[in-house]
Parts: sequence; C-alpha cells; structure tokens
Amino acid sequence: MGDRGKGYTLVELLVVLSLCSVLAVFSLSALNALSKNIKQDTAIRLTASALRFTQSCAIARNESCAYDRFIFAKTGFTPPGGNGTKIYPNGKKLVLSSYGRVRIE
Repeated sequence: MGDRGKGYTLVELLVVLSLCSVLAVFSLSALNALSKNIKQDTAIRLTASALRFTQSCAIARNESCAYDRFIFAKTGFTPPGGNGTKIYPNGKKLVLSSYGRVRIE
C-alpha cells in the first residue's frame, strides 16, 4: 500500500463545488423573489400614506382633493364613486372605504 497524503481527491472537491453552486442558485432566486415582494409592499404602503395625506389636505383646505382615482370631499369622507379597491400583482389590496378609511388587506 502506498503512502497517501491526508487530503481530498479532485472528485470530492468537484462534488462539493457543484453542491455549493446549486445551493447558491436556489438561494439567489429566493432572494430575488423576496426583494420583489418587499418592493411591492413598500409601494403599497407609500400609496396608502399618500392617500392619508391627501385626506388630511382635503380637510385642512376645506375642499375636495384627489389622488390617483380616489377622491376625498372636504369632510375627509369619500363622495359617491370616490372610494374603491386597488389590487396589486402580489395579491394585496389597497381599500378606501366610503368613510375615508384607508387599509391594506
């Protein structure tokens, strides 16, 4: 029997390298999907914030104000046709009720 050094063979190193590359591909795709969801959630929250700001402007100015297709009367409530739901690609909804309440579902 020959005296072999204490090390790894080329085949063992290639197997470990291929396993690491497969894990990296799966983790990068999951990270990309997570990043996309975070961006969409941020957009929804910013839109809700803008709606609330528009509502407070309508009350402060004592006149109707609109953002996108949503309308607020000078009382802060929505007039008929001013409320509604906006659905985003990730399945979340931004709802503006007839009482002027903005919520994310």
